[in-house]
Amino acid sequence: MFERLFLKKNRYWFWFLGIGILIWGISLGFDLTFSDDNALIRDNQVFLHNFQNIFRAFLYDDFQRSMGGVYYRPLVINTLIWDTQWQFSAHPWLTYHVTNILLHVFATGLFFQILKRFRIPALGAAIAALIFLVHPVNAQTVAWITGRVDSVFTIWVLLSFHAILNFQKNPTTKNGIWYFLAFLGALFSKETAVVLPVLHWIVLWVDRQKKIFHPPKLPVWIAWIVAFPIWFFARENALQSEVVGVESSKIFTAQNFSSFFENIPATIPHLGKIFFPLGLSPHVILSDLIWWPGIFTVSVLGAAVIFLRKKISWPIIFLGGAIFLTLWPTFLNPDPDQSKFFLENRLYFPAMGMFLIVAELLRASKISKKFLVAGAGIFFLFSGITLAYQQTFRDGFSYWGTATELSPTSAFAFNNFGAMYYLANDLENAEKEWLRSLELHPTENMVNGNLGLLYLHQGELEKSEKYLLFEIEINPAYDHARHNLGLLYEKQGKIKKAVESWEKLIMLHPRYWTAYKKLLKYYESVGDTAKIEKLQQRFQKFLR
Repeated sequence: MFERLFLKKNRYWFWFLGIGILIWGISLGFDLTFSDDNALIRDNQVFLHNFQNIFRAFLYDDFQRSMGGVYYRPLVINTLIWDTQWQFSAHPWLTYHVTNILLHVFATGLFFQILKRFRIPALGAAIAALIFLVHPVNAQTVAWITGRVDSVFTIWVLLSFHAILNFQKNPTTKNGIWYFLAFLGALFSKETAVVLPVLHWIVLWVDRQKKIFHPPKLPVWIAWIVAFPIWFFARENALQSEVVGVESSKIFTAQNFSSFFENIPATIPHLGKIFFPLGLSPHVILSDLIWWPGIFTVSVLGAAVIFLRKKISWPIIFLGGAIFLTLWPTFLNPDPDQSKFFLENRLYFPAMGMFLIVAELLRASKISKKFLVAGAGIFFLFSGITLAYQQTFRDGFSYWGTATELSPTSAFAFNNFGAMYYLANDLENAEKEWLRSLELHPTENMVNGNLGLLYLHQGELEKSEKYLLFEIEINPAYDHARHNLGLLYEKQGKIKKAVESWEKLIMLHPRYWTAYKKLLKYYESVGDTAKIEKLQQRFQKFLR
């Protein structure tokens, strides 16, 4: 019965699609959360509307920063470009949410196929995949548009698993090329792909069931040797600063690795979220994570592995563990002085490692009928939790309100919650949230600048100048603070100081167009044609 309903003629794709739409369809009407999606999508519509930019996306960092960025994921940006081509003016974000659901369904189907290729019984593989499909911890990946970075990355990784297994079975040129392209696709989707050779080595171990140190075939080595330089130099070129004298941001630095060791304890509570989705939050810091579910999970899984040690496939257990530990690179923090928050979308692929381990333990224990009943119960329980929790991503107020509620010591969350009030013109509550943020972290990025802007609008110019100057002191690259300081000086009649602020701004951020407009207006008023010509040339140079 099961095989006829679920497996025959690949019917599982229709099951995954139907259930995916049923559970995640509510997100189709969601607005932006103002957590990166406003910068990546709303403020980037001109770039995204030009379909030819699917190629130019490989030339810039995700946010197209002129000072050099951190994230280089052009294939993810390409999916946004595709969505923009068929968006509706009445519901501008609908197409992006449609794609998020389809990506999740596709990743789930690939995961199901991989489980079967690893000799997990079809029933166990199906239940594991269905639970993954509706799992609450995936809400940030599916319901938050920019969370798709992890579903796109996971799809390429799973395709690379299929490709290397196909090549191992039939080492043809065609299969070798497919493996190379899948591996390269993963690299251009997320930086975590640098660890894939280790995973692919273990995948081959799982397939052969022989010693792990049996080396891959020569074409696999060639694929690694060729793909890494292509990605590395493309990334270096995209992230280089266009501002003379300013270094590009780097992810892999000694500073970042020191933050990694500070954040590594978060592994335990993140593991707990996979099995006990409690205390879910879009942004949470280490001190606010719940620990007991993770500790309990480690104890139970450890005991199960020991008890079934003679029956389980150790290569699969190692692969599942290695997949879960791909969470670790996300603990690197480019700015250790700021609040280090954790995002649940980063658990998307690592969670598959835990599902793989559990599926193998259940296979070894031969309790398929009991697993069917328990799996059905978990499926419906998680579905209910997901339907409720994904409402968190409905809009900016829901997103950041939940973040402050569940992570009350996160200065970053309170800053962004204040920004939501400011955009709604509720200046009183905006000030309240921003002052709370400063109580938690007096030098939190952007908060002093935000308060400076608020006081500027309220006409408290001296107070505004104090906060804006302090923001620039602690965060000299913050463009909006310099722009607003110029507006402050303009309002005070200190035109020369305003011009100095805007001049400095375009030196640091050559694409800040409103600063050019202010400067052009000033130099036209004083008749400085040389300055006007110079500004126009600079504007054209950095126009994209």
